[in-house]
Amino acid sequence: AIKESVTYNVITFTNSTVSNFGYDQNSEVITYMQTGPSGSNGLCTALIPDGLMNVSYFGVLINDNPTHFTAYADGANHFLLFTYDHSTSMVSILPTVAGDLNYDRKTDMKDVAIAAYSFGSIPGTSRWNPIADVNGDLKNDMRDLAFVAKYFGLSYQTA
Repeated sequence: AIKESVTYNVITFTNSTVSNFGYDQNSEVITYMQTGPSGSNGLCTALIPDGLMNVSYFGVLINDNPTHFTAYADGANHFLLFTYDHSTSMVSILPTVAGDLNYDRKTDMKDVAIAAYSFGSIPGTSRWNPIADVNGDLKNDMRDLAFVAKYFGLSYQTA
């Protein structure tokens, strides 16, 4: 990926075939296709250098649908771990703001609605949504809803 004339290596560790990698410097979005056998699960860890995207909050979309992921950082890179159903999938990785649960780069009533709908749920229940579990404690509770509410009105501004 090239940003401001500097080349950054984005690495994906995956059990899929990766193609059509792209980085849009204006929108700050990484995109690529992942392909694998239909009916199986895909796994991916994407390594994003801090120089390319040095943010605290990311979004991962698979075929334009928000996808639950786990993020880690080591001071030089961010690591985003996620799974998906195989076939051909368009992956988009983008920086966003706190509380943005649908990864449209703003924290608004859609995000509050996602958190409110899954309120009171845990894994295995019908309303469970791991994206709404912002603190990762395996329950969608008042802490998650309050986090989204705290950042209501924020929006991500590209460079």
